[in-house]
Amino acid sequence: MRGSLTLILEKELIDMTAHFKRSLPLLLTVLCAFSLASAAAQGPKFEFEATYRVESELGSGSLQQASDGKGRMLHENTSPAGKKSITILDFKNKTLTQLVERDKMAFRSKMDDGSSILVYDDNYAKAKEAKSLGSKIIDGHPCHGWKSSRGALYKEIWIGDDTRYLVHSESRRGAHTTKMFLKKWSNKLENRKRIDVPDGYHLTSVK
Repeated sequence: MRGSLTLILEKELIDMTAHFKRSLPLLLTVLCAFSLASAAAQGPKFEFEATYRVESELGSGSLQQASDGKGRMLHENTSPAGKKSITILDFKNKTLTQLVERDKMAFRSKMDDGSSILVYDDNYAKAKEAKSLGSKIIDGHPCHGWKSSRGALYKEIWIGDDTRYLVHSESRRGAHTTKMFLKKWSNKLENRKRIDVPDGYHLTSVK
């Protein structure tokens, strides 16, 4: 049985490549970049809401994340084609729930260790053999950076000293580049229902 995170990443890959088959190498770059992250699966220890712009040769997409600081987290990705993938991670109870808005359905499965790669903190940045890039200001945030490489893949990650979380990242494999830019940040989770299964959704457990 494949891990729950693998299924999520595969779904996002299928949705995006259905519209952008020519850009498959870039998507594989993103998935490979994820594999450099820490294996710790505790979730963020603080509340926040973050919105990122994600740029690649596919165009511009977005990513939203939110955390209650107690082990529950939202990961909402929108591809350049407008395809949306919404996942609720519960690190305390070790479950992962994927929402299907169109059908008002939710599928819950056991969380695997790889789910921590969706937590973009210092553990994520300090990949194996990562080297320090020092400090600099990015969009008003004082940051410290790390770089890592594996084969043809090169990655830079900048963590905010103020946010304790990702401010900017860049992944490159050959001519293919993916960049993430922090566009909005809040140290408070304004709407805790964002990380709950919405009312009216049919919840199914998947083994």
